Amino acid sequence: MSLNKNVFTVKEIALHFLNQVIMADTDFQLNQRAAWQQLGKGEDIYAGFAKLNSLFLSEIDYSFEITPATISFWDKVKILFGRKLKTGANYYTIAKESEKTLENLKIKVTIKRESPGKYDSSVVTTPETALKPEEINVINFPK
Repeated sequence: MSLNKNVFTVKEIALHFLNQVIMADTDFQLNQRAAWQQLGKGEDIYAGFAKLNSLFLSEIDYSFEITPATISFWDKVKILFGRKLKTGANYYTIAKESEKTLENLKIKVTIKRESPGKYDSSVVTTPETALKPEEINVINFPK
């Protein structure tokens, strides 16, 4: 993650979501295996493992909107000392329900489980801008 705990790029947010999904899926698999082992007492300890393939998480979407941020002088000082940024960086905040307008950027993070142990994530911004996910800075993203 970034050096400054208050500013994250959309790419960093997507990586965080990917890590959370991988940890949740792994926990689920371990709990399922333990349940099948307890159920299969007296039989082969691996009874039922063939059924686990259909129980895994295959895809998850997370969508949110961001709105251009107005940054105070002191916030700019904090950001600049916490992290080296390009000049003219683009700062956004999470849009509240009352702040949703047409000029907001809509971010959709999709995480797919393609095969056991292989995950893929993608980020789509709407409307499509010239900005890449690593160029969009989100201030005060909830932890």
